[in-house]
Amino acid sequence: GGWPKADKSICVFKLDSTDLTTKAGVLYGGSSADYPYSVVASQDGIFVAGEFSSNYINFGAAGTLHKFSPGIGHARSAFVVRLAESDLAAQSAVRWGAPGDGDDSADQLAIDPTGGIFAAGVFSSESMTIGTTTLTNAGGFDIAVVKFSSDLATGIAAASYGGSGNDRGDAEIEPN
Repeated sequence: GGWPKADKSICVFKLDSTDLTTKAGVLYGGSSADYPYSVVASQDGIFVAGEFSSNYINFGAAGTLHKFSPGIGHARSAFVVRLAESDLAAQSAVRWGAPGDGDDSADQLAIDPTGGIFAAGVFSSESMTIGTTTLTNAGGFDIAVVKFSSDLATGIAAASYGGSGNDRGDAEIEPN
């Protein structure tokens, strides 16, 4: 069998390390542009981060993530999803952002030695809350760094960086 057309969808493949044949694959996405930007593997699974413009993405057993502002075509929400290593089935998922026309994206992932998941990206929403921390945008795009538990159920910490203009960080995250 073939794959459905993956036009602006989230595709993840597990390849054989010897001959690069496909051992497993998943396709997630909705009616708009949905993008994966970072993939990391750990003992707790495979984590994928990105952004979605579709009104929702159904991650199967992990649940459905709804965009914070459905119907606003250009607004995007950030996501992180945890996939099973064996068959890439979604196990848990989380989004970040806030209602309104902001664009929020998770661009980089890292895992600390305790299994905590760090995600870094940008947000242009006026403010957003992760766990008990509310981040307030200083103007344009600001950088967001978020730490989640390994099951993505808890937002452990969050910080934002930026000034009145557009700020963006592209770097590897090296948690200690």
